[in-house]
Amino acid sequence: MNRFISILLGILVFLISFMPYETMAQNTTKTAYQKRMEQIDKEMAQKFGYSEPNDIVALEILNGMAEYLKGQNTSRAKIYSWYINEQEKAKKLKTQADFDREKREQDAALAQKKEAEAKRAAKMEELRLKYTDYYEVIDEIKKDFEKWCQKGEFESSTAYEERLKSKSESQFYNICSDNITTRYKRLSIRGELQQYNADNQYFPVKIYFNPGSYQEERYFNLNIPVSVENAPEFKNNYKKDAWHPKCDIGNLVFIDNYLVLKKISYSGKEYELPLEKYTEVKFAFKDLGIQNPYCQNAIWSVNTIRLAEEEQRRQDSISCSEYNRVMDSIVTAYNQELLQNEYNFDKETIKFYPMDLDEISGHEHEIKLCLIKDRNNITKKYNSLKESFETAKVACAEYNKQLDSIVDTYNQQLLQEEYNFEKQTIKSRKLECGQGIEKRFDKEKVVIDNDYKLIKQRIDSIACIEYNKQLESTVATYNQKLLQEEYNFDKKTVKFLPLDLDSGKKGQEIERCFNEERDKIDKKYNSIMDEAYKSKKIVDDYKQNNFKELVSFKFENYNNHDMYNNCPGYLTRNIANASAYNSRYSSALVEKLMEVTVDINTQLNNEWTKNGQYFENKVDFFNSFVKFWPYNVVSINPDYKTILKEKKKAKK
Repeated sequence: MNRFISILLGILVFLISFMPYETMAQNTTKTAYQKRMEQIDKEMAQKFGYSEPNDIVALEILNGMAEYLKGQNTSRAKIYSWYINEQEKAKKLKTQADFDREKREQDAALAQKKEAEAKRAAKMEELRLKYTDYYEVIDEIKKDFEKWCQKGEFESSTAYEERLKSKSESQFYNICSDNITTRYKRLSIRGELQQYNADNQYFPVKIYFNPGSYQEERYFNLNIPVSVENAPEFKNNYKKDAWHPKCDIGNLVFIDNYLVLKKISYSGKEYELPLEKYTEVKFAFKDLGIQNPYCQNAIWSVNTIRLAEEEQRRQDSISCSEYNRVMDSIVTAYNQELLQNEYNFDKETIKFYPMDLDEISGHEHEIKLCLIKDRNNITKKYNSLKESFETAKVACAEYNKQLDSIVDTYNQQLLQEEYNFEKQTIKSRKLECGQGIEKRFDKEKVVIDNDYKLIKQRIDSIACIEYNKQLESTVATYNQKLLQEEYNFDKKTVKFLPLDLDSGKKGQEIERCFNEERDKIDKKYNSIMDEAYKSKKIVDDYKQNNFKELVSFKFENYNNHDMYNNCPGYLTRNIANASAYNSRYSSALVEKLMEVTVDINTQLNNEWTKNGQYFENKVDFFNSFVKFWPYNVVSINPDYKTILKEKKKAKK
C-alpha cells in the first residue's frame, strides 16, 4: 500500500510540476535537485515523442502507471518505471534549500486553504439568511409592490400618479397580509414524541416547524401532561403529523428570522409553546428599499390581519342571518302553494337548510351571491314540481301513445337488422290510468327497453358467429398461400382473435370490431408477403449482380500471407457480415443465399455434386467447406477434410 501511495504522489507531483518550474525559473536560481527533476521530465517527454512535457505526456504517464501496477510489460509501463526510479535517485540531490522551499510551498497552500474556507463559511451564512422566512417574505413583498407600481400601458401619467398617491399605503398593507396569510396556511408542524417522564407524568415533545426545510436542531420543547394510566394508550395512538396551528393568525411570530406559532393544538387541545426572544411579525416599508413618498412611514403588523378578520366576521354574521330569513320566507310560501295542488299526490315540498357561518369560508359578498344562486335554484325546483303536477293532468292515452311510438321505433330497427332471421319484435302494453301514472310509465318503458336489449343481444350473438365464420375463411385462404410461398422462410401464418359478446360489444361495435380485425388480418398477410418479396428480390439481385464473379470465384486453401482481404464484396455483405450491413437479413435469408452460392459457384457445385450426399443440406455443406476469417479473408475451411471424413463415417 505504501508503495502505491508513493507512486501516486509521484504522478501528482509530475502533473503540477510544469508551472512551479516556470515560476521558479523566473524568481530564483534553481537547485541541482530542481534542475535534475526538470531534466527527468524533459527526457520522459522525449521518450513519448515530445520535446517538452505537456498534457498529453501527463496522460501517457498516467496510463503507464496503470499498466505498470497491473504488471503489464508495455512501453508506457517501462517509461513509467524508469521515470519513478529516476525521481527516487534525484532525491539524493536535495539540499536544505529544497526542503525549505517545499516547506514554504506547503505553508502557502495551507494559508490559501484557510482563506478559502473562511470565504465559504461567510457565503454559507449569507445563503442561510437569504432563505429564512423573513428575507423570503421581504423579497416577495418587494417584488409584488414593484410590479404594482409599474405604470400601465394605457394609464395616463395623471391617473398613475393619483393611483400611487391614494392607494400605495393600502396596497402595501394588502401585499403584506396576502404574503403572510399564504405562509401561515402552508405552515406545517411535526411533533417528535420523547420518552415518558413517569415521575412528573408528562410526555416531552420536540416541536418542528416546516421540518422539510428546517434544520433538525431547530425545535421547541413542549411537555404534555398525561397520567401514568393513560400514557401507554396516548403513546400508541400518537401521530407526529397531527399537530395543527390555532385559527388566530395573531399567534404568528419570528424566531431567528423563521416563522413559528405561539399556540398550537393536538387532538383538540391547545398548547402554548415556551418561546423566548421572539419578535413581532411586522414589516416597515422603508426596509424594502423602494422610493415611494406616499408610504415611507407605513408599518404593517400581523395584528392588522386579526382586526380585519374580526370585522369581516361581524359583517358575515349579519349577512348570514339575513340570508336565512329571506330563504325561509321564500320556501314557506312555495310549500304552502305546492301542498294545495290536487295533483301533488306524494305531497312533495322544497327543503331548505339554514346557513351556518362556522361551516362556510365565504365573506359578506360571497354570502350574497349564495343567496341569489340558492333562491334561483329553489325557484327552479318549485317550477319543476309545478310542471310535474301539470303532467299528471295529461290523459292516459298520451302515455300509451308515447309507449306505442317507442315500440314502433324499436320494431322498425329490429326488422331492419340483417341477422334478425326470425323477425322478432316487441309487443306493446296498455297502462292503467290514475295516480302514479308517471312512475308506471317509467317502469313500463324500462321493461320495453330491456325486451329490446334482449332481442338485440340475440341478434348480436348471431352476427358475431357469422362474422367469425368470415374471418376464419379469410385466414384459412391467406395461410394456404403463405405456406406455399417459397420465400416465407419461417412459414409465418396469420391468426385472428374471434369476436365475442363477453366484452360488452354490441350492434355497430361488433361490425366495427369485425372490420378492424379483418383489416389487421389483411395488414399481417400483406406484411408477411412483402417480407417474402423483399427476400426474393434480395436473392434475385444477388444472382443477377454477382453471377459472373460467383461462377468463377475459386476458394483457395488458407494462407496467412497471401490471402489478405481476398473475400469478394458480395460474400462479405450478403453472407459473412449480413447482419452488420443490413438488419433485414435473417438467418433463413442468409442460408438461402448460401444455397444459391453452392448452386452457382462452379467449385462449390462440383464439390456438392461429389460429396453433398454426406451433408444434411447445402447450408451444412457451405458452412463446412467455406471459412470466413477476420479482415475480410475467405478460404476453404482447413478442417473441411476432417469434417467430410467424419460425415462419411457417420453415413456408414
